[in-house]
Amino acid sequence: MIKSELITTLLPALVSAKQKFGIINKNKQGYGYKYATIDEILDKIEKPLLEAGLFIAHDRDIEKMELTSYVYHTSGEYIGTKIKLDVEISNKMNFMQNLGSASTYAIRYNLIALFNLCAEEDDDGVSSNKPKQPQEVKKPKEAPTPSNLELEIQQIIPFIAKFGIKEEVSKLCGLNIKTWTQENVDQIKSMLKEKRKESESNN
Repeated sequence: MIKSELITTLLPALVSAKQKFGIINKNKQGYGYKYATIDEILDKIEKPLLEAGLFIAHDRDIEKMELTSYVYHTSGEYIGTKIKLDVEISNKMNFMQNLGSASTYAIRYNLIALFNLCAEEDDDGVSSNKPKQPQEVKKPKEAPTPSNLELEIQQIIPFIAKFGIKEEVSKLCGLNIKTWTQENVDQIKSMLKEKRKESESNN
């Protein structure tokens, strides 16, 4: 966990705020399951956090393709967690749109990790008259360590958009980065190197 040297003031405030969190409902269906959107999560946690002198901030590092989320206390103490940004290259959206989508996904999972959140199961009213069974609180699974190839791909993605070689990459190996091989990545790096030289010579 990322944290300040001391968190002795932050922790009691966080405990106080968490006791006032509302029930977070899985309010959206997608990808074969129901989940809580960022709006739903913030709606239930932001006010108690602010009342306790806490607020949330995010830092996105494009070069490392990471998003770090922090909980700050007015004392200056903080805790945080980070996650890799999994940015896809798509014909339907440009790089910044894909980056925004990946960031939204990352923020949601960072919030779940920071506050150990879970959503209320939606039983569609079937058992509304029955006492609810205690739910097991499940911590989000830690993301697997990316391979060297995956790290290389994440590093070159921003430059594909920057140097405008998306069409060339599509013809070379398609835009589904999960199918790219080391040979594809090396070829794309060569293309980027040539584009960088052209850009420097023009300047």
